[in-house]
Amino acid sequence: MNSSKKVTQYFKEDYFNRPEKYEVLDIAYKNFTEVYAAVKVKTYEKPFVICFVFKVFKNGNVYGENFGYKDMDEFCGPGLQNCPERILNILTPIDEIADIMKQNRECDSHKWAKNWRKACYENIARSKKKSKIKNGCIIKTERPVRFSNGVSYEYFQKDGKRWKAISNLDNLSGVMVKFSMRNIEYKIVEEVGISNEKAKELGIGRSEKVLLNKLLIRKKSEVVKNFFTGEAVKLSPVAVALHDYIKGAELIRKDFSKELSLFRKLFPDEYYVLLD
Repeated sequence: MNSSKKVTQYFKEDYFNRPEKYEVLDIAYKNFTEVYAAVKVKTYEKPFVICFVFKVFKNGNVYGENFGYKDMDEFCGPGLQNCPERILNILTPIDEIADIMKQNRECDSHKWAKNWRKACYENIARSKKKSKIKNGCIIKTERPVRFSNGVSYEYFQKDGKRWKAISNLDNLSGVMVKFSMRNIEYKIVEEVGISNEKAKELGIGRSEKVLLNKLLIRKKSEVVKNFFTGEAVKLSPVAVALHDYIKGAELIRKDFSKELSLFRKLFPDEYYVLLD
């Protein structure tokens, strides 16, 4: 059993171990540090569903084998606000809970619970709004991200599970870093691949579009010179991306015949200057 299942199993079977009082309807383990449980409370005349929140921390080396936690419910107004939408959607409305418990709807704890749910929904909406970042894309963060060495960056290029912190956008020089994008606002400034509209404009088919979708296509045109003849020609962003891939593949002796054929088809004049 993996560590995630061990943690959730503990809360379902050991923490809420009084079925006459509590029933766990759904539970989620988030970010390896947070647990959210939708729990039906049966101790009142009419049952209702609230969210319990647990801050999980590890003691020792393995999550799920030796861990601790801090427990709270939504009426505490937890600072942990990453509850999944599926759990939020099955919770009983706060005002209805107040009526069942015969409490004032405007008491502080009910206000805190409402604010907590609102914050969770806002985080979900923010997450959905964010564009999916493809490998190779370049983003600009709303505020510079400061690292432990005191250096700050605002441009990053996705490289698998890590990022290249870019210090010079002209040549994409930088250093590899690893950090969490959670709660960081950003916008994509350089895309990988081309849109369907651009593919139609270029007159290329699906298989040719696949070749371009692995390339970082920047926004600026560039003047490129033939190393052997000295002739120069201005290339569009798509042409620059294809040309750079071909020359790089040539250096490492990687097959680039398909990319070369595509370059010749799309940019015949430039091809004869640079690659013929």
